[in-house]
Amino acid sequence: PVGGADIIEITFSEAIDVGTLTNALSLTGAFTGTDYTTNVVYQGFDSLTNTAMWEYTPTIATDQFPTDQMVLTLADTITDIGLNSLDGEWTNPMSINDTGTSIFPSGDDAAGGDFVFFFTILQGDFDTDNDVDLPDLGTLAGNLNGPGPYSFDEGDTDGDGDVDLPDLGTLAANLGIDFKQWPSGQQAASSGGGGTSSLTALDEIYAELFAAIGDGSLDFSL
Repeated sequence: PVGGADIIEITFSEAIDVGTLTNALSLTGAFTGTDYTTNVVYQGFDSLTNTAMWEYTPTIATDQFPTDQMVLTLADTITDIGLNSLDGEWTNPMSINDTGTSIFPSGDDAAGGDFVFFFTILQGDFDTDNDVDLPDLGTLAGNLNGPGPYSFDEGDTDGDGDVDLPDLGTLAANLGIDFKQWPSGQQAASSGGGGTSSLTALDEIYAELFAAIGDGSLDFSL
């Protein structure tokens, strides 16, 4: 769920025919319906660790993955140097706290099969429960303009070690987004966010908090 991410690294069990890596990875967003593939550029292969790297290089100002439920697909057109295809079958866990049914390495012990992996980018989800809500707002408010340095789970959305107005703005933009039903049930969601049952109330609380910061009267508790 962390923000500021822009690199994908995948480690293989053996040396790869690097020529098969160039167009093998695709990335789409199940929440927004966006295809990010053209913005994820293959950067190279480390033969010492058998690790391939891709970097997110957007055409807009920000250089990090946007808020979305990412579906990464690595095609089984990838082969090792003996021309054996990737064995990629994988069953994803449903949350960061769920071990799921698959363990690395991937596969079903038969050559062939795409590797499909879900990961969530949700800045402001400090307690990693797949939504941005009042407890997350309380975490940020408790550390706002504090001495730091702070980590992601303490309210630092952008990874710069402090909790300040940009972090509050990021949380506000994601307030009310709910990725708990991942990935089913999200395809029809609007690009503006998840469920709206509590979004109005959360927006109102955020507006009051922002006003309090502005006039120096911040006194926030949950």
